[in-house]
Amino acid sequence: MLDRCRIRIGLVREVTGKWARVTCRPLTWDGSTLVPATEVEEQVRWAVDGLSLMSPPAPGDTVALHWDWVCDTLTPAQVDRIEMLEERQRAAVGLA
Repeated sequence: MLDRCRIRIGLVREVTGKWARVTCRPLTWDGSTLVPATEVEEQVRWAVDGLSLMSPPAPGDTVALHWDWVCDTLTPAQVDRIEMLEERQRAAVGLA
């Protein structure tokens, strides 16, 4: 549940209609801490009934994901910031 709710980074592989196929790295419990796992593929949506808060994503885009939604296309600086903040938060609660 925690992993689905966090803002995570994904790479768009394919876009079909309102859906995108992305790869991302979920968090996993290694017995003592939360760590990034190997990449998994997910199907996420970027629009509903033709409405969206963003332009259609394209294969190769790096995007922010929340639950099963594409939130926005990310710049390299935004990717770095998300990764840094996630690491800081996991460390702050003793999970890094």
